[in-house]
Amino acid sequence: MESHLAKAVEGGEKLDPRAFYNADEEAEMRIAFEGHEGLALKLVFEKLGEWISYGSLRLFLAFEQAAKSGTAT
Repeated sequence: MESHLAKAVEGGEKLDPRAFYNADEEAEMRIAFEGHEGLALKLVFEKLGEWISYGSLRLFLAFEQAAKSGTAT
């Protein structure tokens, strides 16, 4: 389900990231993704101690991409 939501965000759907993760989780994900290249999420998932789901990671990336492209709320 989170993958479908991520695709919706990437497609311009206006959703609130706080409905999916809190500010502390967002900060942790932002740090974990620093210097990360590529689409594979396993290293980031492991770096976070496996406590943030792959779905949340996908959503975070979708929101980040939307912000960069100007389609975020």
